[in-house]
Amino acid sequence: MKYLKAAKKNAENVKKQILSLDLFDKSRKIGFEENFVLFPLIDISNRRLKKYIEKSIKYKTELIEKEDSISPLKNNATYINQIFEKYKGSLAKGYDILGNIAIIKSELNKKEESVVAKEILNFNKQITTVVAQIGAVSGKYRLRKFRYVLGVKTFISNYRESGCLFKFDIRKTFFSNRLSYERERINNQVKENENICVMFAGVGPFAIEIAKKHKSTSIVAIEMNKNAVKYMENNIILNKTPNVKAVLGDVRTQSKNYKGFADRVIVPMPKSSMEFLNQILEVSKKKAIVHIYLFGDKDSVFADTRKLLKLHAKNNNYTVKILLERVVRPYSKNEIEVVVDYKINRTLPI
Repeated sequence: MKYLKAAKKNAENVKKQILSLDLFDKSRKIGFEENFVLFPLIDISNRRLKKYIEKSIKYKTELIEKEDSISPLKNNATYINQIFEKYKGSLAKGYDILGNIAIIKSELNKKEESVVAKEILNFNKQITTVVAQIGAVSGKYRLRKFRYVLGVKTFISNYRESGCLFKFDIRKTFFSNRLSYERERINNQVKENENICVMFAGVGPFAIEIAKKHKSTSIVAIEMNKNAVKYMENNIILNKTPNVKAVLGDVRTQSKNYKGFADRVIVPMPKSSMEFLNQILEVSKKKAIVHIYLFGDKDSVFADTRKLLKLHAKNNNYTVKILLERVVRPYSKNEIEVVVDYKINRTLPI
């Protein structure tokens, strides 16, 4: 069985990164050896594991093979795992949790969904609702369709992360719990009194978590989905973060209202983020840090991105310094989601 061995002092951050990559095997127990923690990993090739770990785990770790002397979880998780393996894959990809809502992602029939849902509700008392996801993310607002399965009949998630509470309708807004590590990583880099622009802000997780920790920041969060903005405005009130301004509108037009505003720009729209380099430059101060998320070919995405960034910089009289390149998660057989942090340095006037 595969495990990732990490020092106890780094265990919490390593776990978040493994979860964000969908590598954590939830059907087995975490192990312990002296000052180390052993995280059970899903069964994929060592080559792929090593590649994801090398690109994404920014702590000293060791990939090890070990007989499972640690007994499997003696609870309903094992049974749920068996059900998913019987029908459509593993527990690790079988369902997602967004606060009080569990989302079954495997393509089970209604009878199978009901069996799984009952076990999930029994296993995790914090979950009160189970729904099934129908199809993939689609449309300009990146929405998903869901079918109610069991429990309290609601599609409103109450999701907690980093001391913040987010409420939103999972049918009408996009939210990724897989970016929790990224939100924490960026939050830890922010300095007091920064001006920050979050493009494609959704219901506000990046903006609100930063604002909660750094009261002196001023944050503009732009989102074109009016339902997401409605929930973001509510989440700003819930989390007492008046230093976030929710802006309804298209980034292409709204960026003109914030020329030269931002010390830091966050762009969590992996599908088309590279189409907005002009808007990123427009909202940035002469010197600014950008965190841009994108999908790309697993073998060439970083080289391709560096090339495009440097070409745009050359054509627009500024320089780019790459600060970090990181795999966020596998996306498909040949594609991965990545983040690139880079620094803009512009000497010409805006």
